Amino acid sequence: MSNFAEFEFWDNVFYNASLAKCRARPRLRGFGPIMRADDVLEKLSELGVNITERTLQKYAKEGLIPMPFRKSAGRGRGRIVDYADDTPAEAYAAWLFLNICRLRYRDVRDVREKALEIEGTDAELQLVIDRFYQSTGMSALVDDWLTEKARILNGLKPGDSGAISTADFWTQGLKGNRIRKITIE
Repeated sequence: MSNFAEFEFWDNVFYNASLAKCRARPRLRGFGPIMRADDVLEKLSELGVNITERTLQKYAKEGLIPMPFRKSAGRGRGRIVDYADDTPAEAYAAWLFLNICRLRYRDVRDVREKALEIEGTDAELQLVIDRFYQSTGMSALVDDWLTEKARILNGLKPGDSGAISTADFWTQGLKGNRIRKITIE
């Protein structure tokens, strides 16, 4: 009988030891593949944009890119930051407007908000058609922002020439949404 009791005792000790925090496997519940800041910065560096993680955070705070989803990784493990799949494209467009066009943060934010309102709708196609006749003001900036985002999402690199056809305008985006179709000339 003492053998059985001793066996049960040690079995319970080993089982409890396996439940200890130091032996627990790290698990990230509720997350599929995530896009970390390093992934976004790596894709941006492939596009020729070298910014820091702090700049990426500032872009998110200012509303120039989508706000990342933040979640605790567990007690004492820090935080998990998950950026949207189209963040590199939006960050590139924001960088382009800030550094090449020399716009202010609030102007780029306004352009992005207007562009996201019409993205994937027939109003975007109408904006492109109208731009052939008149290319001034906010509509030109919105069209440029949407074009740069679509170029990156379609796999074009900066400097590649691309054509937009109004006859065959839409293609499938990353999330199943409609985005502009830009083909290489």
